[in-house]
Amino acid sequence: MTTPSSRPSRPWGTLGTGAAALAACAVCCAGPLLAVLGGIGITSAIGALWMPVLDRRAAA
Repeated sequence: MTTPSSRPSRPWGTLGTGAAALAACAVCCAGPLLAVLGGIGITSAIGALWMPVLDRRAAA
């Protein structure tokens, strides 16, 4: 027979709660972060392709 402990049992614990919070933050913030980074990437790609065209027309 086991004796009851004086500490209450916690189903998640500190590590589990932190992991759950980290997972919730990742799920919530992934879309907006990917949208911002994708917008920066597309803008950079357009700039890399467009700026040489502008430079050639100015030099001619």
